[in-house]
Amino acid sequence: MGGENWSASLEWIPGRESKQAILIPLQLAAFALTAFYMYRRWSELHARNRRSWQQIVSRLSPAWKGAVPLQPGDIAPLAAAGLWTVYRDAGVMMELADYADRHGRDSSSVQELRFTALSLRFAALRALASRISLR
Repeated sequence: MGGENWSASLEWIPGRESKQAILIPLQLAAFALTAFYMYRRWSELHARNRRSWQQIVSRLSPAWKGAVPLQPGDIAPLAAAGLWTVYRDAGVMMELADYADRHGRDSSSVQELRFTALSLRFAALRALASRISLR
């Protein structure tokens, strides 16, 4: 059976044209959605990288104003504000660490801030998960 006979036999499959007509708009829609998502994500990252230190610090919750120095994983001083707030503030702390790293700050203090933020985030997730599992 030659290559010409095989391809010619595909032209006679009933409904093949309608399946291709449906797939093309779906592929175009998937491409458009992917392109839109990539552009939106790029613009968010660009805006994030342009924030100043004061703009980032202003995103912290009011619970940080009177907070004592934190040990990694210790969320007790901040838990009154809510576990989700602690989780979100840990993300802001990560953004502060990224800012300090981009602007050439002391790498040991940046690593310490990043470690504290990650441990706060994991501690908040563990506490949230335990609350969910108890219900």
